[in-house]
Formats: sequence, C-alpha cells, structure tokens
Amino acid sequence: MQNVKIKMKNYNFKIKNLNAYPERVQPRLRQSERTLGQGFSNGGFTLLETLIGISILVAVLTVTFTVVQSSLSSSVESKNQVTAFFLAQEAVEYIRNVRDSNVLSGGGVNWLADLGSCYPNTACTLDATKGPATAFSNCSINNCPNIRQDLNGASATYGMYGYDSSWTSTLFNREIQIQVVVPNQEIILTVIMKWQKGTSPQRTFTVRESIFNWQ
Repeated sequence: MQNVKIKMKNYNFKIKNLNAYPERVQPRLRQSERTLGQGFSNGGFTLLETLIGISILVAVLTVTFTVVQSSLSSSVESKNQVTAFFLAQEAVEYIRNVRDSNVLSGGGVNWLADLGSCYPNTACTLDATKGPATAFSNCSINNCPNIRQDLNGASATYGMYGYDSSWTSTLFNREIQIQVVVPNQEIILTVIMKWQKGTSPQRTFTVRESIFNWQ
C-alpha cells in the first residue's frame, strides 16, 4: 500500500490505496500532486508581485500628487501676479486721470492738485473707490498698510479693492511715491507692489513712469 500526501496550507489530503487505482490513473494522481505543489509555489510569487505592484502604484501616485500640488501652487502664484499687476496699473491710470482733470479744469489749478500726500520724500496709498480729494492717504515709506477687498457678495462694491476698514485685508501692499523732476513740468511716478502668501518668499515689483504737465 502506498500513500501520497498533498499539503495545501493547513489542510492535508491523503490518497489511500493508490495501488488500488488502475495503473493508468496513478500517473495522473502523481502529476496532480506536482501541479498543486507548483501552484502554491507560484501563488507565493504572485503575492510578491502584488506587493511590488502596490509599491510602484503608491510611488506613482505620490509623484502625481506632488506634481498636481506644484501646479496648483503655480496657478495661485500666477493669479497673484496678475492681480498685483492690475493694482499697479490702476494706480498709474488713476493718477493720470487726476492730472488730466486738473489740467482741463483751467482756472490756474495746480496740475498735481490732490496728489500732495504722495510727495515729497513720502509715500501714499490710493483708494480708487473714492474721488481724488479723499482717495490718497499719506503713509511712511516701506510702511504702508495692505490693501483691503470687499468680499460681501451683496455689496455694490463687491470684489473691489480699497481701504474700507470693514473690508477683508489682502496680502497685497501698494505703495505710491512721486518725485518732482522739473517743477510744474515733470514728475516720476513709482508704484511698488509687494505680496507674500504664507511662508513663501515675499514677491515684489516696481512700476515707474514719467508724467508730464501737457498744459
């Protein structure tokens, strides 16, 4: 009598009286034993492959999330740069408009009327939601307050920037300086934009433009 034992994990299966089976069946039973053994061996290898595959997948997902996060940060920074540019341009256009209004008004009005808060040797802020008489406020160089924004969706000034104390403070700082080059003829307008988000380095750029009394 010959017994063939086939081990499957924690279970043992015995084929008793192997010789009792026809001779043509016995080789098949022995082949089944070898096949099952190989199957469990290959099963262990498949598990290893699965673990490696999971590790690769985790690595790929980590890289993907890093790239996405970097892209989002770049998108936010680009948005901030565009906002800062338009805020600087707003100051230039507003002061040009003040100059034009003063020149066109006639009657001996100083072409720099209402701009006295921005010079000499000082800086100023601009609240473009107000008229020229109250739009400019004096501040120390490198010490001007950040611009505020109206985030009240029900407000008529929603989304606009200014210095209303009830509005939300932003990360943007705009400093305006005026230097008289030729009295009653030419000034140099300087607009300095600064902003910083979180622990990122402070960003800054400067716009300079010569403005003339074309009267």
